[in-house]
Amino acid sequence: MKMTCACLLALLWMLPPPAAALDEARGKAGVDAAREHHGVTGRGVIVAVFDRGLDHTHPAFRTEAGDTRVLAMLDLTNDDGAKAEGNPHGFGTITRKAQIDLSLKAGAALGTEDKEGRGTASCGLAAGNGRGSKDLRYRGVAPHAKLLFVKLKLDPDAWQRTRLRQVRPIEDGETKKDVWFDLRRLRAGIQFCVAEAKTVGLPLVILMNYGQVGGPTDGSSKLCREIDALVGPDTKGVAFVTGSSDKGDRKNRAAGRLTQGASVTLQVQKEAEGEVIVDLWYPGTDRFDVSLRTPAGSAGPYKAPKTGKSEQGKDFQYYHLASSRNQILTLGGKRQIRVDLVGGPGRYDITLRGATVRDGRFSATIGPNPENPMDEPFNKFLNHVAPGSLWDGASAKHAVVVGCAILRNEWRNIQKRGLGQMGEGKPGALWLGSGTGPTADGRPGVTLCVEADRVATTYARGSDWAGVRKHVMADDGGLYGMSSGTTASAAMVAGVVALMFELDPTLSGAEARAILQRSARADDHTGAVPNPRWGHGKLDARAALAAVAARKKGR
Repeated sequence: MKMTCACLLALLWMLPPPAAALDEARGKAGVDAAREHHGVTGRGVIVAVFDRGLDHTHPAFRTEAGDTRVLAMLDLTNDDGAKAEGNPHGFGTITRKAQIDLSLKAGAALGTEDKEGRGTASCGLAAGNGRGSKDLRYRGVAPHAKLLFVKLKLDPDAWQRTRLRQVRPIEDGETKKDVWFDLRRLRAGIQFCVAEAKTVGLPLVILMNYGQVGGPTDGSSKLCREIDALVGPDTKGVAFVTGSSDKGDRKNRAAGRLTQGASVTLQVQKEAEGEVIVDLWYPGTDRFDVSLRTPAGSAGPYKAPKTGKSEQGKDFQYYHLASSRNQILTLGGKRQIRVDLVGGPGRYDITLRGATVRDGRFSATIGPNPENPMDEPFNKFLNHVAPGSLWDGASAKHAVVVGCAILRNEWRNIQKRGLGQMGEGKPGALWLGSGTGPTADGRPGVTLCVEADRVATTYARGSDWAGVRKHVMADDGGLYGMSSGTTASAAMVAGVVALMFELDPTLSGAEARAILQRSARADDHTGAVPNPRWGHGKLDARAALAAVAARKKGR
């Protein structure tokens, strides 16, 4: 039976007030029960968040006395403090707690303000104390944890576009390496957080949300290897948590195997205007020649270069690089083929020919459309489609990789209007945008999922998020609003790991990950687990902390 618009609006008006928005998420995940039973709130643990900005003035990140809960911030988008004392990186600007408190008293800006809103929302879900909301109802998972914040442009394609326009791509025989986006800043942010945690002697949970796909996604990149070295079984009290991605089960990955002298053609349907990036990786022992066919005509074949090569056509830009010529630096020296599709909508063919083949396996992804980040209508591969939509850092072997399930799709906003979000899945089901496994080397990829789509969390005042009035909650003066997707689910898990570390600081990140896997629950939505979509199932914080307590007692 079809429901009329009038009936739907009437039902939405009768929805309960939004007080249950985050309470419900914590309840379904077993967070409140676990905190009450074990008496943990994240005290004595640091949660470090990487994102585009933080509203450090928000009451959720301040004590009752008004002081900041943020130990330090590293702004990697601003090099004014590159040469300052205490900055070992040679770039970025560090602001410490004393400076933050002074700025709060003076009402002065610090440059780390959150214009978008996602960083503030993530911090609030993981470790906000709920101040500014009635009865602290919108408190985060670990409300007494200390905070670190790293401001970073989490957009590799923007970095690539900027740098590629400023630096002439290398050719065979040249030695210049500074071509692709600079991962030094991302790694420096990780090193900064680890050093700060060591200085105060506290366990550390790093939260890094990253929505786009690209990279080898097999754990071989330098970033993945550094993450695994940081949070492996021999390192106590450090964990790395990230969302899987927000690309869902779209046809944005292709994979296959090429044999000596044979050819494979990848067909890409470009549906939207603007630049679209195809990123392909294959073993360094192989050499693939490349030909292109675009709506404007044919190009190539381009022979596999020894080190690097670029070509430009009317509607494409082509790059072919050995591992030594980009900063991703994969284990085993993987080679990268990148084709920027800059023409109009239509079909684009990328033909690979096996000039020298010892292995032959390749994996490719379609990255974001910068002019339309939601990628609607979706660009896609038409053949050789393979499952998997993780971002590269989520393929690290010891990372806690979090997918997102639907908590609810109805709520009331600040205007006391009942609203709904349709077409993204039913409550309990996997959010349609939740990135899925497997990794390119065949591992499941996702650790677990959380019902966290449409929860209430901290909003940065004046941010883009706060400007969407239908998402701002009704009873908190605009300080809190809706969050969704893997941004929300990963933040909640980061808070749970902080509770686990408070209960037992001797846990390693790898051990915390294993406990989360073993304690996760299955239901009718997840089906049999583990699987590449849900990982080991849905978060059960109460079971996870019970396992930590049992481990501690048994030592």
